[in-house]
Amino acid sequence: MTSDAQLLAASVLFACGLAMYARNRQATPLPPGPPRMPLLGNLLQMPQDNAWLKYMEWGQTYGDIVYLKALTREMLVINSAEAAYEILDKSAGLTSDRPQNVMISLIGWGTNIGHLHYGDEWRLARRAFHQEFNPGAVPSHYPAVVPCINKLLVQFLREPNNFMEHIRQCVSAMSINICYGFDAESKNGQDLMEATEGAIHCLEEATLPGSQLVFLFPPLRFLPSWLSAASSTFSRLAARSNAFVKVMRDLPFNIVKQQIANGTAPPSWMRSLLDRATSTEDEVRFKGVASQFFAAASDTTLAGMRALMLELVRYPEVQRRAQAEIDAVVGPERLPNFGDRPSLPYLDAVIKETLRMHPPLPIGLPHSPVQDMIYNGYLIPKGVTILPNIWAMCYDEHTFGDPNVFRPERFLEGDLRNWHSIAFGFGRRVCVGRYLAEAILWQALASILATFDIKKTTKDGKEVDVPGTYGGILVLRADDFECTIVPRSASAVDLIEGARTED
Repeated sequence: MTSDAQLLAASVLFACGLAMYARNRQATPLPPGPPRMPLLGNLLQMPQDNAWLKYMEWGQTYGDIVYLKALTREMLVINSAEAAYEILDKSAGLTSDRPQNVMISLIGWGTNIGHLHYGDEWRLARRAFHQEFNPGAVPSHYPAVVPCINKLLVQFLREPNNFMEHIRQCVSAMSINICYGFDAESKNGQDLMEATEGAIHCLEEATLPGSQLVFLFPPLRFLPSWLSAASSTFSRLAARSNAFVKVMRDLPFNIVKQQIANGTAPPSWMRSLLDRATSTEDEVRFKGVASQFFAAASDTTLAGMRALMLELVRYPEVQRRAQAEIDAVVGPERLPNFGDRPSLPYLDAVIKETLRMHPPLPIGLPHSPVQDMIYNGYLIPKGVTILPNIWAMCYDEHTFGDPNVFRPERFLEGDLRNWHSIAFGFGRRVCVGRYLAEAILWQALASILATFDIKKTTKDGKEVDVPGTYGGILVLRADDFECTIVPRSASAVDLIEGARTED
C-alpha cells in the first residue's frame, strides 16, 4: 500500500472513530434540569442569592444531579452525598480539576491553591500544605492556639458584650501566629488583617451577578468599560482586589524574610517554608501558599466559631449536657486540653452538628472533569463546572430524618460518625486545613463551656429571642446576635486568670 493510500486509510478510520464518538456522546443524555431558553439557557433562572436553596429545590424536582447552562457555561449541581462520593471521590482522578474562571484570575486569586488547575503546580502547593497540617503535624501548632483561646476567655470575662469582636481577634491572632509568627495586634498585624478582609470581600463580590457575567461569558472582559456595565464592574473590582491581594501576600512574607536575615524570626510556617526554599520560584510559591491558608483559615474558622456560639445560646440543653461531660472528665481544677478530646465524644458531636447545620461553604468550590464521564446513565461533559451543594447534603431528610433540629447525639449513633466531613469538600480537593480547624473549634468550645454559661439576653424580664439568621455570599456567617456570658463559678474565674498568667 502506498503512503498516500495509508494516509487516506488512516484519515478514514480517524473520521469514523470521531463520528462514532460524537454519535455515542449524543446518545447519552445530559442530566435533567430546568427547561433552557435558546442562547440564554438557564441564565434568567439563576438565583441571585442563597443559590444553595434554589439548587436544593431543583434537586427535589430533577434528582441528585441537575444540569444547567447559562450562556456558554455548563454547570452540574450535585445535591446528594452519594452522588458526590461517586463523582468527586471515587473518580477523583478525573474530577479534581477546576473550571476556567476568568474573573478569579483577574482579581488576583488565580494562583490560590483552591483555584489552581489540577497539575504539577497544584501538587507542589498541596504537598507544602500536607506536610504542615496533616493529622500528625497539627499538634505542633497547639502552642500557638492555646494562648489565643486563653486570652479569649479573659476578654469574655472582662468585656462579654463585645464577644463577636473578641472572637474575630482570637481567630486573627491564631492565624497570624501559625502562619507568620508575629503579633496580630501590631500595626503590621492590623494592616495584614485589613488587606485580607478586603481581598476576601472582593472575592465574594466576584461571585455576584454583575461579575458572574464575565464567568458565564468570558469575552465580555474585552469590551471597553464605557460600552459594557459588566466590563466596567469587573475592571474596578479587579484593580481594588489586586491591591489588597498584593499586601496580603507581600507584607507578611517580607517581614518574615527580614527577620530570618536578622536572626530574629520566631517559629512559623512561613519561616519553615523559606528554610526549605532553594530558588526564587520556591519563594514565590511559598509566599502564595501561606497567604492562601491565612485567608481561608481566618474566614472559615471565624464562621465556625460564630456558629458554635449561636447554637450554645439557642440550645441550652445541649450546652448543659456538654458541660456535664466536661465536668465529669476534666473536673473543676484545670481547663480542658487536647489530650481530653477522646474522652469527650459529646463535645465532638456538638462541633460536627454545628458544621452540618451551618457549613461555612454551603456550595463547595467547583470541580471540573478532564474528560467526558457517565454517571447513572447521564453524560457529565468534559469541562463542565461541578458545584457540590453541601447545604443540600447536610439537610438531606433521608440521611438525617430531622435535619432542621440541632441534635448532636446523631453523630454518636450508627454510620454518621464521620459524615460531617463533607463540610470540608471532596476528593483530592478536600480542605487541607480541616484537622487544624477542628482542633481549634474543639479547644475553643471546651474552654468556653468549662468556664462560662452562655445564655439568652433578658430585657424587661423576658428572654430576647435569637433567630439564628445568616448572611454571606461564599462563606456563611451567623448574623450578629446578643447573648449573656457569665462565669460558671468563682473557681472558673480563677482558672481563667491563672491560665492567662501562665501564658
